Amino acid sequence: MPGSRTVKTSADVHREDQGTDAGKRIVGLERDLGCDALGLLLVVLVTAAGICDTAAGATLLSRSAAAHSRLRKAWVDAGYRTTTIEHSSRYAW
Repeated sequence: MPGSRTVKTSADVHREDQGTDAGKRIVGLERDLGCDALGLLLVVLVTAAGICDTAAGATLLSRSAAAHSRLRKAWVDAGYRTTTIEHSSRYAW
């Protein structure tokens, strides 16, 4: 369900709102998306690129659970690591 992508920002975005994704060497923002099995958008989280995927993933799952009470299962990729997976156990998924 969650996935992320780092994007470069324009010169109009304040420096304090941006971050650096060290793995991709990109200065900008990161968007994390939560989608259902059909690919329909459920939740969006935009953070500075320097925020790690595990922190963003936990926030994304919390927001998904709050907004969509019928949600019962979540798939995440390896970038979200064990922390996000353990966080999902709070919701009995």
